[in-house]
Amino acid sequence: AGALLDALRTARQGVEEASGPESSSWEARLAEVGRRLRPTFRVQEVECDQELGTLALDFPRAVLLHERATLSLAPDGTRLYLVTAHGRDVFVRVLDVATRRVRRLVTLRAPEVLDFIQVHVTGEQLWIAGHQGALLEVSTVSWDVRFWRGGLPAEKDVVEQVLLVPGTRFHWTSVRSRTAMNECVHIHDALSGRHLREVGDAITLAVVPGEEARVFASRYDKGARLLGSNGGVVRTFPESMQVDQVASSPLPGHLVAVTAAREAPGPLAVRLVTPGGTLLGRVELEDPFTEAPYAIAASSELGLTFVLHHGEDDAEIVALRSSREGLEVAWRRWAPEAAHFIQDIHGRRALLLSVDEGRLRVDTLETPLPAPHTPLSFANDRALPWTGPSFFECLLRERPGLADAAQAACSLPAVARGARIEDLRRA
Repeated sequence: AGALLDALRTARQGVEEASGPESSSWEARLAEVGRRLRPTFRVQEVECDQELGTLALDFPRAVLLHERATLSLAPDGTRLYLVTAHGRDVFVRVLDVATRRVRRLVTLRAPEVLDFIQVHVTGEQLWIAGHQGALLEVSTVSWDVRFWRGGLPAEKDVVEQVLLVPGTRFHWTSVRSRTAMNECVHIHDALSGRHLREVGDAITLAVVPGEEARVFASRYDKGARLLGSNGGVVRTFPESMQVDQVASSPLPGHLVAVTAAREAPGPLAVRLVTPGGTLLGRVELEDPFTEAPYAIAASSELGLTFVLHHGEDDAEIVALRSSREGLEVAWRRWAPEAAHFIQDIHGRRALLLSVDEGRLRVDTLETPLPAPHTPLSFANDRALPWTGPSFFECLLRERPGLADAAQAACSLPAVARGARIEDLRRA
């Protein structure tokens, strides 16, 4: 497999750097190597037509509660990819946004552990970044592996954050030395592994979706910066501006920023940032806890920016419209249970995912949300508990003594047809 992995990296770099007929030749070589690597990565796929449902309550809850899916929206907004990584095993569910049904299940096994993943879809490729900096690229058409690079040795350095900037070859890692205990953000070429630059320290790194993806980097007591995908400084936000997060604005060159008091509790506010860095307007969020989680997303197609925040008793989503004078509220509604945003990499579309009456719900945000049916709460990260089909239900079907219980609880339609997803057992 080592020679094939080397050939995979060579072919992938050839595809990236060649043009014209030569590019097609490299693409054919890459496809051939990917096909030959399917047994190595244990790639399996099953067609599916599964309604979003709930997990069976009689299934081993101690196991199921550990599954959390990380999500990514296809650039055209038609498919949502839900990816679970458990050790080396990766499980992908492809959700059709229009019908809200799962259409395909895919499993594979990486050469090393990929826990705490980051995922995004660019074109017909799904990229998965592991917590130690490993990178995996998979075709969403053939499901062949297109690229693999292992992460940093765990005993050498601690990788605090990983970021692969969508649509680019820039791979960001925030690394803390085990000996010096200092932390620094490094940018590498994802395909060659070549070190490109360092951009200092950062408490958090977050991709700002847009036609040109950028990175928001916040620093303790040092304000924040908006950086280009290659690490160049686009805009600096001094600590006095109290900018906590930003999203692209439908107005060219503008941003929408959430500001929060640092020293004493105070209201969260949303403001428009001009190309010159001036803050315009001020929309305060009602009764917020500044330490509670919130999220911001933009949709250039709808011409709206959305903020999801937590108040004393409830969660709320606010839709904002930008103008040269500032921001105005287009609509605001209470948010459903465990809600958060998913965007495509270009910032054209935003979905709201939530749990309503025990089922995963997907809202396109084209119109104000209807009132939720269930008690309100908030998800503080990009992962939602999955509501079926379950990776662990499929995994445990293969284990002696649990097969009957798993078969009864498993919502995978292929079980009833006698089909099986092979190679799901732990090594």
